[in-house]
Amino acid sequence: MAGNLYVSDTAGYNFAESLRNVVNYNNWWDVDIVHSLEGTYLANVMAAWRDDSNPPSQNTQLLMKTLITFDNGKRWQSLTPPLKDSTGAPVNCTGCTLNLFGLTTWLGIGGESFYGDFYTAPNAVGLILATGNVGDFLTFERETVNTYMSRDGGMSWEELRKKFDSL
Repeated sequence: MAGNLYVSDTAGYNFAESLRNVVNYNNWWDVDIVHSLEGTYLANVMAAWRDDSNPPSQNTQLLMKTLITFDNGKRWQSLTPPLKDSTGAPVNCTGCTLNLFGLTTWLGIGGESFYGDFYTAPNAVGLILATGNVGDFLTFERETVNTYMSRDGGMSWEELRKKFDSL
């Protein structure tokens, strides 16, 4: 369900651990490049289990957090949530972060909740589109999933639309 991410030097010979507990589902890793910005990556990490069973039971929900790096994985940090939502109301969630769906959630780690992963394009410098939520962890409940955008490569975010509704 999780593993560690390593980065190498420019020659590809020396490796160092960059990030622990990166979410993995069926050999797909929840790490993606921000295509328009060199050295910027998004990743979902396993933060905890919904219950304390060890090993986790089949019904135990994985709790994930989204992190970003701007320096090729040397330092990772949580995403800063938007200050206001798409209606203009302030986002009141002290200590919360923005958490986004990645590749593993598209493949089915969230059960029957299939959300697309972060989207970036090489020619749209700094633009990131994603679905997710503001809170302690990424949630899969449809009523909490909103659409978010960053225009500056993940430094700041805005909520574009409340609730991810199918068209």
